[in-house]
Amino acid sequence: MIYTISHELGIISSKETERMYEYIADRSLNSLYKMFFKLAKPEYVIGNYPKLWGRFFTCGNVFVPVAESGLAIVEFHLPDIFLDWLPPACFGYSKKAIEMAGGCNMQMDLIMKTRRHDELWNIQYELKWQ
Repeated sequence: MIYTISHELGIISSKETERMYEYIADRSLNSLYKMFFKLAKPEYVIGNYPKLWGRFFTCGNVFVPVAESGLAIVEFHLPDIFLDWLPPACFGYSKKAIEMAGGCNMQMDLIMKTRRHDELWNIQYELKWQ
């Protein structure tokens, strides 16, 4: 809703929306999670994306078929309601998680976005970092 209203009013760019989700990620994690992130490697943190998703959302599924040093594939199976704000949210949350685990210079590329037979969307992003 924030993403759509902001774009309608012309007051927030995608970069600002991404930064907003970084802030939300930082503020929504308690001290224990933050300490865990600092002790973990970025690929391990991203590999646990499905657990974090379940902590914040009650619909949709997330899978991480690839999580290795400097590279991850994150796959979402989601209803239409997520489409408008998924790219900046995924970027913001992922960037913050990777940085908290010691990574930097994250880039995100859309690999696939297709409608499934069950009315959900299959969306895959490739994340790369140093």
